[in-house]
Amino acid sequence: MIERLLRFACSRPRVVLLAAASVLAVSILLVVRVSFDPNIVRLLPRNGLALGVFDDYLQQFGTFGHASCLIAPLLVLPALLKENNRS
Repeated sequence: MIERLLRFACSRPRVVLLAAASVLAVSILLVVRVSFDPNIVRLLPRNGLALGVFDDYLQQFGTFGHASCLIAPLLVLPALLKENNRS
């Protein structure tokens, strides 16, 4: 199967180039539609526990830096334990 594909590609290089250019054009059109939202709060569930914990974190530390990604699980765990103790 691969040999047949290679033979076709070698015998018709213009078709292969046209197909590659078409895939590239479609990819460029689609990648323009991709957006990135840097607001981390929009990634959290709206009614979930994580949003409240994140708000507490922001009140205590004032900002959200790269290092906070490492300690975020440590902030969530006490809140989960407190919630389990209530029930």
